[in-house]
This record gives sequence, structure tokens and C-alpha cells, in this order.
Amino acid sequence: MKKILIISSVPTHPVIAGNRMWIKDNCKMLENLGCELHFLYVYVKPWRTDDADSIEHTRCYWNDRFYFYRASFIERLLITSKVKIHALLHHGYNLCDDKYPIFLQYRVKELLGKENFDACIVQYFYLTKVFEYIKGPIKVLATHDNFAYKDIVVNQRVIDCLDANQSAKAMQRSNVIFSLNEKEQIFFEMLSPRSKVYTVYSYYEYHSQPVVGNRNIMFLSGPSPFNLNGLHWFLSNIFPFIVEKYPDCKLIIGGSICEKLTSLSDNVNIVLQGEVDNIGMFYCQGDISINPTYQGTGLKTKTFEAVSYDKVEMAHPHSAIGIFKKEEAPIFFSENAEEWLNEIDFLWRDKNNIIKRKRENEIYIKSLQQYVITQYQDFLNHC
Repeated sequence: MKKILIISSVPTHPVIAGNRMWIKDNCKMLENLGCELHFLYVYVKPWRTDDADSIEHTRCYWNDRFYFYRASFIERLLITSKVKIHALLHHGYNLCDDKYPIFLQYRVKELLGKENFDACIVQYFYLTKVFEYIKGPIKVLATHDNFAYKDIVVNQRVIDCLDANQSAKAMQRSNVIFSLNEKEQIFFEMLSPRSKVYTVYSYYEYHSQPVVGNRNIMFLSGPSPFNLNGLHWFLSNIFPFIVEKYPDCKLIIGGSICEKLTSLSDNVNIVLQGEVDNIGMFYCQGDISINPTYQGTGLKTKTFEAVSYDKVEMAHPHSAIGIFKKEEAPIFFSENAEEWLNEIDFLWRDKNNIIKRKRENEIYIKSLQQYVITQYQDFLNHC
């Protein structure tokens, strides 16, 4: 049985963000493959009472395999100063170690002295400096995203933006890199040619759901600027044509993005449902789901999630970048309103078309599951 230490400044619970879900689900995958996981939560912010809830939920989930490191005032001050100064000196770009707590390695070495870990997995590039201080365990970076020149990719200023040299510096400390899509794997292999790079996507269970047969369109999302921009693109360029032909259709929006959409509350074709406690029950309300996001990098979480809940997924072409077996994916991609409307006509005209797509969803998700399992098994075989 492999024993693995997860080092993360992101808690796993409650699961209210995509990165928390990814960490939790992929930890569960490793546990299902027979690993014993331990979790070190690195808290680097000034103390806030609302963070106590996350700490307690995460502690309860991991039980006696939970460890806590709270950055000191000096560490927080240094982090804040370095982030601001380096971004100013480097035209908005940071150095890869700007957010690293300078005493973290002592806590990690203490844990390594007590437990015989086979591997250490750090979440995000800014904790990889700890790898310079430890020997023995396999050093693994779970990237979550590609931060090299991310500002250029999304055409706006973003936090945690690196140049290729700084990204390579973080990656070359790692024996193994977990990439979340195929396109990023290729880039990471060039930046860190001695590291073994796995594209692990994320593991999704398949949830079969019956045909609903109504004219609801589902969208579940958090409040990130990219998600908001994508939704406004859909509302401006696609949805009016759907409403014109199907006046009774409803766009049902769930998740914390609803807090940013109060101006839409009077639209009779839009339903804001707010936070969603049960994802399955949310998706049970309709047959079609959308992911209109046209910016960003990393894993296309909303795309995979909707397919795993047996929805007919319609998305902006951006959401096809780097996905698993793109040509076989049972997903409609377009930015053309006429093509969207034709596809919806096709689906709503005959429920057998929806049934056929659902069968394709199951085949696709189970193929993705097997691929992810194979990637982790290969990693563990060499661990």
C-alpha cells in the first residue's frame, strides 16, 4: 500500500469550488486504488472566521490523517510584499515562489520523520519549493492549470501569472506532473523534460438520468469572471434566437454565479436557483446543459460534469480544448447561433435523439474513467 502526503493551501471541504472538487475526487481515486492518504492544509491568509468552517470540515473529513500549518505573520507579510513587488517589477508577472511560506519545509520534514511516505503531492506550483528541502518520497506537482502567460491566453490581467522560465523552475523540481488536459501536457513536457507528465483529467462517476422531455436548459456554475463572461455571451448571441422560436423555454441557472445575476431575476425565461446542494437533482430538471465559457485554461469541469450527469451538452468551442478524445466526445461545440438553434431543434423534435446522446454519454464517461484509472495505476507502479 502506497502512503502519500497531500500538501495544499486549498481545503477539500465543503466542496464549494472546482479546485476543491478536483482535489477531493482525485484523492478518492488514489484511495480506491489502495493508497493511504494524509492531508496537510497550508493556511497562508490572515485569519478569517469564515475560513474556520472550511478548516473544520476538512479536518473532519481527513480525521487523524489531517495536519495543519498556519503561516506566521512574518510569512504572510513576506508573501504579500513579494507578490506586489514582483508583479510591479515584472509587468504583472510573479515569481513561482512568491506565495511559498518560508518555514513550511520544517513542518513537512517533521511529518516525513514520523511517516514513511512514498510520495508527496503539492497542489499548485507555488508550493513546489518544499521539494528542494526533502529527500525520499516521489515529488509530484498537481498543476490545476497552466499559469505561463495566462494573461495573454485570456487577454486580460490574471493573478498568479508566470513566464515560461518561472513555470519551468517549479515543474523541474517535480519527478511527476499531473496535467489536467492534453494540450497542457505537451507544454509541460517541453518545460520539464525530465519529469513524467500524466494527463489525469478528473474522475467522474456516470449518473444515468431519464429523459425529462421539457424545454429547460441547465447551467451550473461558480461566479468567476470567465463564467460570467461566457454566460453573457450566450445571453446576447444565442439565447434570444432560442426564445424567439421556443417562447416557453427556460434557462435554469444554479450555483453561486446567481449572486452576480440579480439583474436577470425579472426575465421570464430565466430561473435563478442559487446554491445547489444536490447536483443530481439540479440536472434532473432538463435534458440539455450548456457551457458557454470562452476563456480560461485548465480542465473544462462544467463540460465533463454535465455529461457525467447524462445531459446533452452544448458548449462554446473553447471548451473542446484539450479534452479527452475530442473527436469522440458526445458534445456539441459551436459559436454560431444558427447551429445552436438547429441542434436544439434536432433534440427537442424527437426524444429518441436525446436517448441516443445519453447512450453516447455513458460510453464516453466510462472510457474516460478507465483512462484516468490507467494513468494513476501507471504512476503508482513507478512510485
